[in-house]
Amino acid sequence: MSKSVRKIPGLAITSERLDEITERNIVLLRRGLELHEKFCDAAEVQETERERAEQAAEAQGKTLPFSATDEEKAWDAFHDRGLTSIAVDNRHVLEQLGLDPRRSALFKSFPELLQKACDPQVPVLYDPSIRRFALKETWGPAMRVISHCPWSGRKLPPDLADDWFDLMDELMGTEDWTTADARNRLDAAYFCEEWWIARGL
Repeated sequence: MSKSVRKIPGLAITSERLDEITERNIVLLRRGLELHEKFCDAAEVQETERERAEQAAEAQGKTLPFSATDEEKAWDAFHDRGLTSIAVDNRHVLEQLGLDPRRSALFKSFPELLQKACDPQVPVLYDPSIRRFALKETWGPAMRVISHCPWSGRKLPPDLADDWFDLMDELMGTEDWTTADARNRLDAAYFCEEWWIARGL
């Protein structure tokens, strides 16, 4: 007796052009950064209000439970919007690659990974200046650095964070490079892929 075979439909492949995807991603990421700024402002206001509420409760000999404050609610709202957190961590990709994966020197070797890193809806992070890829944790600011591409399984080139900080020490000495003035005096090449490409790293 013959059995009927049911055909399984193939996967739908998007026909959206890369430039359209890039434009969409830029809009999403910029919106995420705007939301993050608003949430941070709101959290700062709530923190001030909490301090006042704690002082008032202390004057009455009472203790104000953390869960009863609007500050906690503000942070809950912040964490509920994962896009804002990913947007902040992916700021490097927006600034250095314009969210266009083809601009990276690593694109030919890791096209899927770079495409995901340039999509603000995907929790894949990439910092071009130190050649570090990471997966965004689902809660809080934490991330997990990865050594292999999850799509191809290929080993990623080594993270250059130590080399970068050693270079900053050499260029800046004991001066704090994180200040706006110090960063403005550093060549822009040190904040993108250019410096490690030039050194053949």
